[in-house]
Amino acid sequence: LIPSELKMTIDKALKQEPDLRQRYEQEPQVRKVIDISRKLEGLARHAGIHADSQRDLKSAARFYGRALTQDPENRTLLRTTFLLSVATGQMDRAIPLAQRVIRLDGGASVAQLVLALRDIRAGKYAAAERRMNGLPNARMGNIIRPMLVAWTRMGQNNTAGALKALEQLKTQRGFSAFYKLHLAMLQELAGNRDAAQRAYLDLRSGER
Repeated sequence: LIPSELKMTIDKALKQEPDLRQRYEQEPQVRKVIDISRKLEGLARHAGIHADSQRDLKSAARFYGRALTQDPENRTLLRTTFLLSVATGQMDRAIPLAQRVIRLDGGASVAQLVLALRDIRAGKYAAAERRMNGLPNARMGNIIRPMLVAWTRMGQNNTAGALKALEQLKTQRGFSAFYKLHLAMLQELAGNRDAAQRAYLDLRSGER
């Protein structure tokens, strides 16, 4: 009586199948079997929670992923599985999850960042820049966006645009060293050796 559709759960089956629901309510043996099945169904999620609490992030990502296949509409499970996949470096798995997260929340910064990095790796610099420009003006966006936009413009052979984008990082308190380091690397890549050397020396003098 349980439907065979993909990602079906016990609770969904009880809602969709009146005969199953009736037997569950009227036959003690059927009720017992279904209640046991419900507990087994939840083991993957509970295992994920336990693994996360033990800081075994790879196991947590795996178990949360299993739970997500059983409950694909669960937004909390989706976001947790995505973040754990990113944290454990499982980017091939994180990318499709990022796409699902963005469909629910277009302003999800980490998901947009993951897809921007995918675009950069594929040489799609303009697409990556559009993603970065769409990040909300929160602390993370104000720090990461100037750096990545600068590098995406360098990928498009737009040195002036890259340097202009990086300028925004100067206004972020406490990130002067990041600005100077990326400025030096951009100038070096552009072949501006004197400007690069000045930026490196400026960075070193600030470390003293």
